[in-house]
Amino acid sequence: MSNYNANTIETLEFKDAVRKRIAMYMGSADNNGILQCIREVVSNSIDEFTMGYGNKIIIELFEGNRFKCADYGRGIPFGKREDGSEALQAALTMAHSGGKFNNKTYQSVIGMNGIGIKGVALSSSKFSAEVCRNGEQASVLIEKGIAKPMYITKTTREDGTIIEFVPDGEVYNLEPVHINFDDITDMCENWSYLTKGLKFEVHNKVDLKNPIKKVFYSKGGIIDLISDIGISPIHKTPIYHEHIDGEIHVEIACQWTTGRENAFVFTNRLLNVEGGTSLTGFRTTLTRKMNKLIGKTLTGEMIRTGLVYVISVMIPNASFANQTKTKVNNPELRTITGQAVADALEIFSKKYYNEFDKIISFLTQEEKAERAAQRARNAVLNSVKNTQDAQKKKVFLADKLKDCEEHGDDSMLVVCEGDSALGALAQGRPVENVALMPIRGKIINALRHDIDETLENNEVKDIITTLGCGIQNMYKSKKLRYGKLAIATDADADGYNIMCLITTLIYYLLPKFLEEGRLYWLRAPLFKIKSSNDVKYAFNEEELNEIIKTMNGTITRLKGLGEMSPLDTKKSMFGEFQRLEQLIIEDKTATYEQIECLMGEDVAKRRKFIFENINFDNLVE
Repeated sequence: MSNYNANTIETLEFKDAVRKRIAMYMGSADNNGILQCIREVVSNSIDEFTMGYGNKIIIELFEGNRFKCADYGRGIPFGKREDGSEALQAALTMAHSGGKFNNKTYQSVIGMNGIGIKGVALSSSKFSAEVCRNGEQASVLIEKGIAKPMYITKTTREDGTIIEFVPDGEVYNLEPVHINFDDITDMCENWSYLTKGLKFEVHNKVDLKNPIKKVFYSKGGIIDLISDIGISPIHKTPIYHEHIDGEIHVEIACQWTTGRENAFVFTNRLLNVEGGTSLTGFRTTLTRKMNKLIGKTLTGEMIRTGLVYVISVMIPNASFANQTKTKVNNPELRTITGQAVADALEIFSKKYYNEFDKIISFLTQEEKAERAAQRARNAVLNSVKNTQDAQKKKVFLADKLKDCEEHGDDSMLVVCEGDSALGALAQGRPVENVALMPIRGKIINALRHDIDETLENNEVKDIITTLGCGIQNMYKSKKLRYGKLAIATDADADGYNIMCLITTLIYYLLPKFLEEGRLYWLRAPLFKIKSSNDVKYAFNEEELNEIIKTMNGTITRLKGLGEMSPLDTKKSMFGEFQRLEQLIIEDKTATYEQIECLMGEDVAKRRKFIFENINFDNLVE
């Protein structure tokens, strides 16, 4: 601390400040910072087009991360200034030197701080500028921030500026330097929508044997952008409006779609990924105006469901939150963009009233769906809470559940059909690790009812509460009271139906439980074959036929679980003849599609499946 004195205070030269603190100028010392360099270079060329000079920009990427940009604008001025310094070198190396501080020279352009191109030049391992103006060409070379002598020659080339640079790995040192060609094309594609009449030629020459060329050009501007990115539009005609307030020019375009909300905010043709005041003004007024037009009180998020929109503002002296210009700050843009969207909606609702009615219908349906979804979320949360409360009680479903002595992965909950089946199974089960719970009547079909209605069903509540693991995305296997759930029903049509309904319930509420292989079918025998010294059980007629080939005895048709003796139950359901079949999902997509087909609401699909897969000749009345 004793060494902290006046001599501790240092002043970095601009060159050193850029190279040592590049994040202050380009946002970061990684490849994102290098992309910002590219934005700065191309933006200057776009600014020339904005001022009415040049209609094409040629961009090239070469091996070794060498980037080149050529425009056909006026060219950066060069020559001696009044103070004796060279104008071009000043524009490329001296802080706050440039031609954009004077509003008469540039208006509504991207770069206004005079820093961007200098940050590029000084942070490159090699940077060059070739400028043609009025039959002369000025050439500047800068290596690692040090400028070489500039020279001027005669030329017959068109006026314009060519910038070429290689990012310096010593400056951008957070990761290996790599310029991604796709990132460049994405930027140029966006810019093309905002510069009607300006062509972008983008060349990838990294592999000279397989060069790639892409051209971006838009006639319709931001309406083209809306059309290109919108998925399944709700209305055919995009909403478009231009609004001029003094020197500020606002363009907005939007369209409701069945996709997700997607916003693009541009200021002086630069994409502001964080939005800013223009986005705030748009959204606030959109909500207020739409609610007034449709006579509802919907949230802003609901109104923007599926909305694809573009906000493009041209403004003198744009103010940004940072050097990378990701967010615009001009406070006046809130009111101006708000007025633009209000006028756009008013005009569209009157001129295209049939299409506006489609928007209203769409938003009304989405609101109903969201209300249903909220009810479902509340139902899930209430179900989980009720389960947690039930777990805390000492007496747990005492009137319905015949619990086992031990819980965990080695225990099994058997769900059976009615009290008589419960009584029969209770006499034969191993009480240590098999719990029993009856359901009364057919359980609700979870695929044909809303989730809140499903969770109100008593049988559903009993099953979910007894398992104790939560449902859907709140499912936690470590909270399971039983490692398996087995369905035990009579071997008849009603029993099979109940089994399908419980399987559907588990699929709908506990899909992970299903995928973990925890669901089983505890099959009940159809026949008992008894001889003088042996007893066997058959679970279908084919098995019966095989048994009687080798065993003579009395055949008894078992009518159901409720009529089985304790000994029969013990032997056939929990003993040596037990048929406990695990539901294994080999193809999740196919399995779930079949459950949806057979148990869901699509009657036509189910009818088609039945007629294609069932032989009605085998049916007996």
